Amino acid sequence: MALLSFGIITDIQYADREDGYDFFKIQKRYFRASLEQTNKAIDHWMQSDNEVSFILQLGDLLDGYNKRNNQRDSALACMKKAFSKFPRNIYHVWGNHEFYNFTHEELLNSILNSSLNKNCENIPGRGYYSFTPHKSLKFLILDCYAVNVIDKMSLNYQEAKEIFKVNPNKDINSSDGLDDSTCMVVAYNGAIGKAQMEWISASLQQAEKLHQNVVICGHCPVYIKSCNIKSLCWDYAAILKLISSYNCVLAYFAGHEHQGGFAIDPKGIYHITFPGVIETSPDTSCFATVELHPRTLQVWGQGKIQNYSIPLRYEVKT
Repeated sequence: MALLSFGIITDIQYADREDGYDFFKIQKRYFRASLEQTNKAIDHWMQSDNEVSFILQLGDLLDGYNKRNNQRDSALACMKKAFSKFPRNIYHVWGNHEFYNFTHEELLNSILNSSLNKNCENIPGRGYYSFTPHKSLKFLILDCYAVNVIDKMSLNYQEAKEIFKVNPNKDINSSDGLDDSTCMVVAYNGAIGKAQMEWISASLQQAEKLHQNVVICGHCPVYIKSCNIKSLCWDYAAILKLISSYNCVLAYFAGHEHQGGFAIDPKGIYHITFPGVIETSPDTSCFATVELHPRTLQVWGQGKIQNYSIPLRYEVKT
């Protein structure tokens, strides 16, 4: 019997439009079907033998098409209706498509600001937060776009422009001519920045004192072997160095890279990049259910997602 159970889904990118393809015209995208995929996942969690306590939505809920075609609010209403069937907490992570559709201020005042949930610890005005659904398990939810060039109204926009000077391309989503050290500095990625780094450090110090196992969630991956290098957070190396300096971190859960990826870093942290719903054919599924057990965190994948067994840093005493 699991001590705790929760669901994971990512990169839904819903839009009321015909199927299309990715930027490179290779991967098919199922925009309308992503709503049905979401309903399928929620129905599964609602019917689970073990009560699913919450859902982690790892970013890119709506496709950027919605803002460009004045469909943002209606698309958000569709997704709100789908998730409203689930009677417990939904924890949203912000991805690049959140910023294609909303400014930082708009996100703070929207239903996508999960930091306002009463059981979350947050910093007012920030998109990152933490929560502890079990005394032995803590989640840190990152804002991988705290520093980005998408939202020109952001307080951190000038800092983002400074970082972006390494990319001379007219197309800000192009990495042409950039080497492996800079090719992730494109507009569809971002950075967490110094303030968030300090928050992560303080949170992990506290978790170690309390012998809490920690799962970190961010839209962008931070470990080079778990994704395409062009999908990494701008400051991925600093993030990885920081989280590897603590003994309490079990895993880093990400989305963004629609084909998914997995690797274990030298510290033993499991980096799981979950595949995206948006590129999942209607005849299969793309979500996971995660269970906390006394010695492991078990990820049970559906459809495109594999199973994983993650050893805990601190055994849960029942």
